[in-house]
Amino acid sequence: MIALRLVSHRPERRDWLEAMLNADTELKVVCSVADVDDIIGSSALHADVIVVDLAHPRAVESRFWSALHVYFPGARLMALVDAPIVLATLEAALHAGPE
Repeated sequence: MIALRLVSHRPERRDWLEAMLNADTELKVVCSVADVDDIIGSSALHADVIVVDLAHPRAVESRFWSALHVYFPGARLMALVDAPIVLATLEAALHAGPE
């Protein structure tokens, strides 16, 4: 199973993504939050993939991405553009494994 953590500041988008991804039995959203600080504050930091919405207001900050690398050194980082999400493309990328 692939453990995912979602970072998206829009609740409706975050909820939709979480529901769709959890429909796949090989994927599991273990944390869905509004900001990276919320992930860092959680007790279990493990994740295989961090999914970040590029529409997030902090996504352009280098500290934002640096924090993800520091706190989740083994996780793959995946960015989502601020556009309609093609779920099949996202799932294919997640199942592809390390680049």
